[in-house]
Amino acid sequence: MQNPGNQVSTSRPTLYIFLAGLVIGIFIGWSLSGVISLLFKVLMVGLVAVLIILAVNFWQKTRQADRDATIEATWRDTTGPKSRP
Repeated sequence: MQNPGNQVSTSRPTLYIFLAGLVIGIFIGWSLSGVISLLFKVLMVGLVAVLIILAVNFWQKTRQADRDATIEATWRDTTGPKSRP
């Protein structure tokens, strides 16, 4: 027997299955929240490590370019073009 004023007709077993699934999903999510949190923290540490490695690599390359430019400048003739007699 259905209630004529009820717009959504749901059978009682469907409601029980939905509630059981909801409770099981909440329990599994609560149980695995530590694992998900651990994975998130590991990914964050990995991301920070990669950014630091890239920053150090960039810094070393710019220092190497400065050193190469300095060495190249020492081999240049700084007296200018020689005049012909």
